[in-house]
Amino acid sequence: MIHAYRKGFDDGSIYDIPVKGAREAMAALKKKYYVQVCSSRTRTRAGKVAVEAYLKKYKIPFDVVTSYKPPAKFYIDDRALRFENWKQTLKAVDL
Repeated sequence: MIHAYRKGFDDGSIYDIPVKGAREAMAALKKKYYVQVCSSRTRTRAGKVAVEAYLKKYKIPFDVVTSYKPPAKFYIDDRALRFENWKQTLKAVDL
């Protein structure tokens, strides 16, 4: 997670500072990996421009910004569940 979201998703704007350590972590990842920032905001041109501007403003390293999640070695996602099996997944979502 890069954006702190202290007010939640709120009105959809990119309003908050980065999470503590985000710049350093992204720099460390970029030394070894191709870093793709995936955000649903980037489905529009204006959203992509806004996310890129935010990352540049806070000097957060990245290779590309997109809404597409390609095949990858791993994903770092603030809303993800790790899939192990359906029983575990349904329990995690309280079903």
